[in-house]
Amino acid sequence: KKANMHSIRPLHFAAINPNPAHLATLVGEVDQSALAEADAGNWTALHYAATCSETGPLKVLLKAGADANLRTKAKDTALTIAARLGRLPHVKVLLEHSDIVCVRALHLAAQHGHDQVVQVLLAHGANPNASTSMKESALALAAEGGHLNCVNALLQNKGTVVDVLDKVRRTPLMVAVMNGHVDVAIALLNAGANPNAVDTSMNSVMHYAAGYGWLSCVKLLVAVESATWFQNSWGYSPMAVAALKGRYDVSQFLLDLAPPTEPAVDFRDSNGATMLFLQCKLAESVDQIAYLLSKGADPNIPTTSPVVAFPLQQVLLRLPEDKMESNVEGGGVLVEMAKLLIQHKAYITHEDMHHVGQPLAFAMAKKHKPLFELLLPVSDLAMWGGAKKENLWMTAVAQPDPTYLTAMLNKSSRQLPIVQDVDGCNLLHYVAISSAITVETVTLLFTRLTKSEIAAAMASVNKAGHTPLLTLVAFERLNKADVDYTAEDNRYCRLLRLYLQHSTQLESMVVKETTESLLHVAASRTLSAANGRWRGADDVLQVVVESHGWPVATVNAPSTATGKTALLLASENGHTRGVYALLRKKADPNLVVKNIDDDSNWTSPLLAAVANGHVEIATYLLQFGGKVSEGFRGLKTPLHVALERNDADMADALLSNGADVCAVNADGLSALSSAILQGFSVTKVELHANEVSFGDSFNAPLNDSWDFLCAKVPTPVATLPATLPPTTNNKKASEIEEDEDDESQASDTSDDSEEVQEKETEKEKEKEEPPVVQNTRISAISVLLSHASAAPAIGLADSRGRTPLHYACGNRDVHLLRALVHLSPAAINARDRHLRT
Repeated sequence: KKANMHSIRPLHFAAINPNPAHLATLVGEVDQSALAEADAGNWTALHYAATCSETGPLKVLLKAGADANLRTKAKDTALTIAARLGRLPHVKVLLEHSDIVCVRALHLAAQHGHDQVVQVLLAHGANPNASTSMKESALALAAEGGHLNCVNALLQNKGTVVDVLDKVRRTPLMVAVMNGHVDVAIALLNAGANPNAVDTSMNSVMHYAAGYGWLSCVKLLVAVESATWFQNSWGYSPMAVAALKGRYDVSQFLLDLAPPTEPAVDFRDSNGATMLFLQCKLAESVDQIAYLLSKGADPNIPTTSPVVAFPLQQVLLRLPEDKMESNVEGGGVLVEMAKLLIQHKAYITHEDMHHVGQPLAFAMAKKHKPLFELLLPVSDLAMWGGAKKENLWMTAVAQPDPTYLTAMLNKSSRQLPIVQDVDGCNLLHYVAISSAITVETVTLLFTRLTKSEIAAAMASVNKAGHTPLLTLVAFERLNKADVDYTAEDNRYCRLLRLYLQHSTQLESMVVKETTESLLHVAASRTLSAANGRWRGADDVLQVVVESHGWPVATVNAPSTATGKTALLLASENGHTRGVYALLRKKADPNLVVKNIDDDSNWTSPLLAAVANGHVEIATYLLQFGGKVSEGFRGLKTPLHVALERNDADMADALLSNGADVCAVNADGLSALSSAILQGFSVTKVELHANEVSFGDSFNAPLNDSWDFLCAKVPTPVATLPATLPPTTNNKKASEIEEDEDDESQASDTSDDSEEVQEKETEKEKEKEEPPVVQNTRISAISVLLSHASAAPAIGLADSRGRTPLHYACGNRDVHLLRALVHLSPAAINARDRHLRT
């Protein structure tokens, strides 16, 4: 023990000195209480004396009246310390001066192999069957440490129980064999120990010997006819436990001794797993599997719980996911295991394998082509065996590598089985959502089906309510940046044409329990050329429309799922060529529908096209009779929507087709007024177009009174955007209206400091150099004002009597105001209902 910080006193140092003279001198100078003084660990001088190599200090302290029953913080007395260290003379001295025999002293002496101390303690009445807090007896502790002399000393005591049990009902014999002490085991067996005792988990003595791999102990137990094939609570025999723990010398020894009537190799545990199954699940080498198979192990015995599974499936489940081992032909321990099982006629396909999966499906899922080629010739391709009850053909179609399906088609000349999985999908549903299979392979697949089978498969509806054709049309690939999808999209359209060719009664094909037709599904696709996400040469909706003679009623029928027609959906999603194809099929461009979730929200194909910026679609709709100024129930007209989006191209298309600039919305606002209220303006750089820079050579300032006529050289500045965001001074019509009583105060209550600041700002702007004119996109308002029909809209008053001029003034937009006054000077004096100009 360390001397510092432990409160060790001189008396303690003297107690560990073999020469008792120093201790006797100190004892003579202190009173009785000093003998009980302890250090930080509660060790007194007597505890230290128990560790001394001589008994002299111990005798001095006991003679002086030291208490032999005092305990340290570790619950040790002087006797237990002496017993643990094997100080036999000290034990005898302490026993002579103490009336209590500490049970713990016997356990410590047995545990540390001090047989003479054990004998002395037993002679003084120590209980050999007493247990520790963990219910361990002295005999078990001696057996655990392999202390044969201590074991014999305890066994010679008439009161010792040979099969005394610990907390989990283990006997000393179990403890001895689990630690490989065969000589101790012999002594215990000779003393009458039960060789077939079991613990709380029904593990026998043989289980412990075999599980811990002590072949000598196993042989000893076999010699005394211990139960060799007894199964524990999990159904494992000692041989199985040895094999699972890698004690193969023991497992093979027991297996060689198995009687003919004992199903040693093919024994099954509580889950129905055989030794071969467990080895396929856990083994790191092929040796044990080869040994079990050589002993006649059946590779086709499945488990019973929690699911039915076969040994070969367990090997394949352990295959790595597309790692190097999978790509090395014939390589890998797991592949060797699989080959070995196949050589011993393990099932390749079986109807009971569907719980886990068919081996061929595992080979495809693990991307293991060598194993796939090994299994393919002997696999029943009509067998189903996936989690969704899909057959092997469906599994092959679902793989990202199309070569699996090609190999299966080349291998099998039989007709393909058309079955449904748990979701009601058949093989053609799987083909529809596969992005890897070529159209040529699908065409070959169709040749393996009769016309009636194709028709039945194409008409089959899954649980989602989709036929294979609907599934294909509804399927949309991912859209990742920097990926060229041209080839994939072209393949999709070729496959679509093939599906359309083999489908019948397209007009009656709808999603289950709805009126959503094939046209609606195609028009709902979000991948379109308009948004740049569709790269195919053909438009999907156009292909669908032109493939069939669609009745007009079907073309214009709304879907109960969305409440929209195919034309409206196509106009929203930007299917330009699809819209054109629908219009040629007599789709009504003026059919207005309401939102099924909002009765107040009505729309038309033209409004949808304008709202989404599809100019070409809007043009087609107008060419086929679309009403350019139709605003259903007083809602916004297309021109309102275009101007509020500041879509100049759309505004030009609408105005060119006769859009009414004086049409008003539900608030009585014209398109021009509405756009101005949104904060939009004319393209300001147009106001400076064609300005002439006079240079600085002949018109240089001369510091006279005419310098203001000398134009400064323009300084390049950034081009102003065409779309101007609303300013902080923008106000809606309801905000501009003021109470009639306060209208005269609206401008008089401005802060003087604000007016001064505005004047200073205007002066600074006057000093600024004019910007260099650059090309920029024109604003929608500029487009409207450039049309000859624009003038009447400038003086058009809304329900409050306000004209676009009022709103331009409210926005303090001098550029817009100048343009409006230029086109309609008379409108400058128009008054609102409060008589304000």
